[in-house]
Amino acid sequence: MVAKQNTLSTLQNAEKYLEDGKHYFDKESLFKAKKILDDLIANNQRNYPYYYHLAEVYEALAIIYDQEDEKGKCINIIEKAILQLKRSLELNDRHSDSHRLLGSLYGLLINHKGTEAGIKYGFLAMSECKRALELDPYNPRAYVTWGVNRLHTPKAFGGGTREAIKNFKEAVRLSPDFEDAYIWLGKAYIANKDYFATKEIFEKVLSINPDNYWAKKEMATVDLLLKEKTGKQKRKKTKTAHRLTSLPGKRIEVKNLYKRYADFIAVNNISFDIEKGETFGLLGPNGAGKTTTIEMMEGLRELDGGSVSIFGLNPFQKRDLNQLKEIIGVQLQSTRLGGKMRVQEMVTLFSHFYKRGYQPQEVLTKVGLMEKGRSYVEEISHGQKQRLAIALALVNDPEILFLDEPTIGLDPQARRSVWEIIEKTKEQGKTVILTTNYMEEAERLCDRVAIIDYGRIIALDTPESLVASVDIDKKIEFSVRTKIDDSLLKKIDNVRGVVKNRNQYEGGSKFILSVKRETYKVIEQLVDLAKSKNLEIEHLRIIRPTLEDVFIKLTGRRLRE
Repeated sequence: MVAKQNTLSTLQNAEKYLEDGKHYFDKESLFKAKKILDDLIANNQRNYPYYYHLAEVYEALAIIYDQEDEKGKCINIIEKAILQLKRSLELNDRHSDSHRLLGSLYGLLINHKGTEAGIKYGFLAMSECKRALELDPYNPRAYVTWGVNRLHTPKAFGGGTREAIKNFKEAVRLSPDFEDAYIWLGKAYIANKDYFATKEIFEKVLSINPDNYWAKKEMATVDLLLKEKTGKQKRKKTKTAHRLTSLPGKRIEVKNLYKRYADFIAVNNISFDIEKGETFGLLGPNGAGKTTTIEMMEGLRELDGGSVSIFGLNPFQKRDLNQLKEIIGVQLQSTRLGGKMRVQEMVTLFSHFYKRGYQPQEVLTKVGLMEKGRSYVEEISHGQKQRLAIALALVNDPEILFLDEPTIGLDPQARRSVWEIIEKTKEQGKTVILTTNYMEEAERLCDRVAIIDYGRIIALDTPESLVASVDIDKKIEFSVRTKIDDSLLKKIDNVRGVVKNRNQYEGGSKFILSVKRETYKVIEQLVDLAKSKNLEIEHLRIIRPTLEDVFIKLTGRRLRE
């Protein structure tokens, strides 16, 4: 009896160190808790709560290492925690919190293991959370963990902000004073840019616990975001209201556009409309007619037929040119910049061409070139020159932005930097027209895409609708080290075909499943099959149809051929 009381007291000490370590981000307290739990396990290896609490210690250490950017240590400690939970579940498979914590740890691995493994761990995380709630439907911590994992999981696979918010709200309903549930609900609202709702949430947390570190930290962030949002609204009213109210039309209208060079027809009778605030893409191979089209819209190239109206203004009539110049920004496919000028001097020069706009320092900050302001143009990299060209297009704070191949010739990192600039421009409600032959660029940035080939538009819709319009299966690719009968895979619902290849592992195989719909359900059944057959799935990835597939289906050739 005395020994039992001593053990209970010792466990309570470990739990106290654990709480202190989590609250104050104190590794020393966490290591003290670990030492106690290691000793308890050494004396009794059949008590599953010891393993569970040790996994909690490891999870807290992993979060600290993650904050410190110690990726190697973070992954190592997560894997140790997963091992402890598997031991806990061997002793008691019906412990809801062990499944919940295992789901949380798999969720932490999503951001550290790369895209392919991230999909695998995402589904494992969701599966464990569901299991935890099957065992205990009133477990608020399980709902929070499920919601956190959904924030990092694509919508197509059961994730997304909206679904996460539902989980966090359920956790709050079950436990009205559960601080972590409110914190994550607030973070989800931030992701939705609902800053006023976010502020109310964090005020609620601080009313429960005025010392909550995360609530105070996130409240400061929300205050800054609200201040910035209010500032943007004021700037919009003072700088652009006069232009918007004076525009005679509601959209960009291109009708029967035609351009011919001798015997070559560059643009062949194309028509489309672009709504205010829309990002519209012209996607096609080199020589398809994208640049000719956009330059006619800008008024830089004469029409041989058809018409262009930019919110009611005609770029080919002198009476409209002055007003049109003030509301559009143009980045050409090839821009020659004066190499002997400094970057800020170049932006200052262009700003004098307009009646209104941003200060040079403002626009350089927007495109991430402030630190290069005093550098000569000839000294900066190709990617930085491309950002400078976009800065020159943005300097007048245009309502309509034309971007012709904005990322051509850029490395992946520089391309993403340009994408971020365009996305921030979209958030301000600007209308963006861009040309590209990068399918991933069009899918990420554009609300609608016109696929153009040999001067004709062969398809026009949202990227999602274009992909859905062609009968192309999704693919699920994975490897297993041990043998598996592919007939078992064919029995999975919605699997339309199975391709088996020899794998690099001895005796193993690589499989590609063709799936028409409900990919996430196929993944869930695949994970269940792997568990039942004691298989370890590796290199799992989803291959979804792309705009490239649409183009091939429509033309029989690739975008860059």
